[in-house]
Amino acid sequence: WKINTKCVENIECFILNRWGDVIYEFNEITGGWDGRTTGGVEAVSGVYFYRLTINDFGGDSEVFHGHITLIR
Repeated sequence: WKINTKCVENIECFILNRWGDVIYEFNEITGGWDGRTTGGVEAVSGVYFYRLTINDFGGDSEVFHGHITLIR
């Protein structure tokens, strides 16, 4: 799962499990999630949630959230 962005200064993304625990996070503009936890363990199939904050060069920020279905 990748984010394609243009004209942003930075991003912050959290991947959460159904209990609200952060299992992965990244803040690189070219970052993404490969279905693994921060420790490198493959996450089990299921629904995960993301919370993405994007900051542009003008100082504005916008928050996005949604779900990702991981199928193995």
